[in-house]
Amino acid sequence: DDDDDDAIVPPMNVKRKGCVAATVGNCMYVFGGHDGTQTLNSAERYDFKTRKWSMLPTGMKRRRFGSAIAVLDKTIYIIGGLDTTTTTSSGGNKEVLDSVETFTVFNNDDRDEQRGESASADAPVRLGYGNYSVLPLLSSSAIDHDDKNSFLHPPDELLCPITGDIMVDPVVASDGHTYERDAILEWFGRFPSHNNPRSPKTNGTVQRILIPNHNLKSLCRRYSSERRRRAINPSSRTKTTKYQAKKGTFMVGAYC
Repeated sequence: DDDDDDAIVPPMNVKRKGCVAATVGNCMYVFGGHDGTQTLNSAERYDFKTRKWSMLPTGMKRRRFGSAIAVLDKTIYIIGGLDTTTTTSSGGNKEVLDSVETFTVFNNDDRDEQRGESASADAPVRLGYGNYSVLPLLSSSAIDHDDKNSFLHPPDELLCPITGDIMVDPVVASDGHTYERDAILEWFGRFPSHNNPRSPKTNGTVQRILIPNHNLKSLCRRYSSERRRRAINPSSRTKTTKYQAKKGTFMVGAYC
């Protein structure tokens, strides 16, 4: 009986059909699918050691249902699929995708090796938070130039989906999205305390648990500081440097 209990995997955080999954090391990663209402771009991770699911703070760039998935070494490839939330030029509401998204998992042993690597110009590097891909490095070539005006438009990943402002205290909700703490708490306050609130992004039911996103908080602070510096000194130029994840395992991903 104990062996049977050990073989049981608990339910995912989000109901999904047509999702794809892959195992890397001691973890299983699940991407996309359909929750019965909409196509999903969220992803979650199951740790076989702790026997717990956790939402990835950020999911795929595109919503994908019925994709293919492949793993080469420690890189996960999510290939194609169907986005049923997109209106096509022919008037339909389903788009067949030909794009590929990749997520590469690095563990502690790989960390020193990864520090010396740099991304190719056409593959935006993504900084890791915990084990998950979070956002493009602020020092990427996309902003490493003299045009200060383009720097005044923050990356979407730094903006709260509710307020539209650069976040000061970003937190990850159980829907996999990151919000400004005060904004999401105010949103939760609109729902009766005895009921689970609805996600402002997916409209699905979410728990009131919030996880601090410390790396994103640091990046938001640095971005705001650099933004103010450029406003004072218009001729300033950002040097290309890498923001490293703090000690621990992390993920770096790139969109193809």
